Amino acid sequence: MRYKNSIDNIILEIDEQVEKLFYTYVENYDFAVESGGILIGTLNPAYNSVRLTNITEPFPKDIRTQYEFKRSEDGHQNAMNNFWEQSNFRKTYLGEWHTHNQKIPQPSHIDIKNWLKISKKKNNNSEWIFFIIIGTEEICIWTIQNKKIIKLERIENY
Repeated sequence: MRYKNSIDNIILEIDEQVEKLFYTYVENYDFAVESGGILIGTLNPAYNSVRLTNITEPFPKDIRTQYEFKRSEDGHQNAMNNFWEQSNFRKTYLGEWHTHNQKIPQPSHIDIKNWLKISKKKNNNSEWIFFIIIGTEEICIWTIQNKKIIKLERIENY
């Protein structure tokens, strides 16, 4: 899967195994409670592209309700640290994902508030941070630029 930010032409490529995992949520998830995790991948600034290679999935200490997913820091952070070290310090934090019980997911006010907070963090390794919501029929992706939330467009061929 490839997505493009039409403002500055950033390409987000999603590895096949991550895409398949996302679609298992679309096809098999009951959406009684939200799920989520972090996005992990590599940056290629020379080509204005980002590759999403891994995600974390819910950990036991995460808060999961019908309308909220709040990740615990320890499980997801430990997983991120492992990916960072095992990739020889190439894989980095790229953002967050979670599910919504909507056909075509839309970010809630709480989502937007959290996304803006995350995008302002000084310890992000990338200026490109992404937010994915998996709905019951579609997967939608957003990024933030200049405090504006921008939805990425899916592109078949690039």
